[in-house]
Amino acid sequence: MRLLILVLILVISWGCRDAAKPEAQKAVVAKPRAAVKLAVLVVDDAELAKGITLLAGEWSERSGGELAVAQMTLDELLAANKLSADVVIYPSRYLGTLVMRNWLRPVRESVLEDPVLAWGDFFTMVRDQAVRYGGEVFALSLGEMPLTMAWRGEVPEKLPESWEQLSTNAARTAKSEELPFPLISEFLARTLAATPPADRAALFFDAQTMNAKLDQPQMVRGLEAMAKAASEAKFFAAVAMPRMASSLWLSPLLIGEEVYNASLDRWESSAVTLPPVICGFGGRLVSVTTESRNAASAFKLLPWLVSGSTGSQLSQRSKATLWFRASQVSQGARWFTEAADDNRVSWLSAAMSRGDAYLLPRIPGIDEYLTELEAALGKAISDDQTAAEALNGAAERWNEITDKLGRDEQRMAFNRHLGLIE
Repeated sequence: MRLLILVLILVISWGCRDAAKPEAQKAVVAKPRAAVKLAVLVVDDAELAKGITLLAGEWSERSGGELAVAQMTLDELLAANKLSADVVIYPSRYLGTLVMRNWLRPVRESVLEDPVLAWGDFFTMVRDQAVRYGGEVFALSLGEMPLTMAWRGEVPEKLPESWEQLSTNAARTAKSEELPFPLISEFLARTLAATPPADRAALFFDAQTMNAKLDQPQMVRGLEAMAKAASEAKFFAAVAMPRMASSLWLSPLLIGEEVYNASLDRWESSAVTLPPVICGFGGRLVSVTTESRNAASAFKLLPWLVSGSTGSQLSQRSKATLWFRASQVSQGARWFTEAADDNRVSWLSAAMSRGDAYLLPRIPGIDEYLTELEAALGKAISDDQTAAEALNGAAERWNEITDKLGRDEQRMAFNRHLGLIE
């Protein structure tokens, strides 16, 4: 009996020891995270595309993903039926064109709150105007470029501050290939300086009908002044983009001593002391496309592209941008190839810190409108037509373009450009 009990005890204890042994666990092999390959399309900026390509390795280390960079011309962009890319970088005046084609996704609120983005560090003009359409943020910015005055020749010690002070001893420089619409640049600068700030945004179109408004007295006067500029001069003044005016003395645009009061139909002494800030001829925006199947990853790429370090490197490569953050001001001279003592970094930063910039109308067909106006201005300056005749002719052609593109669609686009929601 004792032997039987002893045997039972041994059997039971052996079984318990076997039960205590953990089962051999199967090795779990973690699947590697699939690398997301983002297609980045850069429009009309070869140097910017090259810069992104050089930084692709850094993005790969950061995210584990890849970047494939492609380029496209403006003509190819406008002729395309869709954007075969996750992210597109493009001239800022085409924001409305791409939004109206339903090619861009609004920027997610989580992106604007991303500490990498540092949204509050962006200049006011960029954050509140350049990236918005219909009040909604559709892009982030790699920088804008306000128009400036560029001086050459025997520049006087005290520069003129108003267009009226710019006597016949100063004249425009010859047309520059660096500016696509050089006559319009000066025409805008003169016209806006003679227009009360509250009337500037919707100056060239009627927001209700989309009829062209090119017959305003300040426009006629400005064009007449351009046509009278002396052909021989001791020094020259030109409206230019700052990074496309190498080795020139730069200063802010000029103010007007008189403004035209449209409601009272009369000229009045101007109380405006700040020159207008005009943007749209340069600037680069970056957006996520509606075609993207990797939108979550694409929206993570956006803050990195415009971050302080990466954004500075890319913006300095492009000839169409300037610094766009308050934290970049101390390094502003790096955006220029030449040293200058005209204090340009300070007053350009101040201009971009304002929230009242005039932006070229970001509507479909904007280049068609500008091309017709540039040609009309040339006719007046060459004395082929009077200023009034030239501007009336341009207005007729503008109305034809509007009808061709669809008056209701253009009215909607223009109102969204003004920040209105329909």
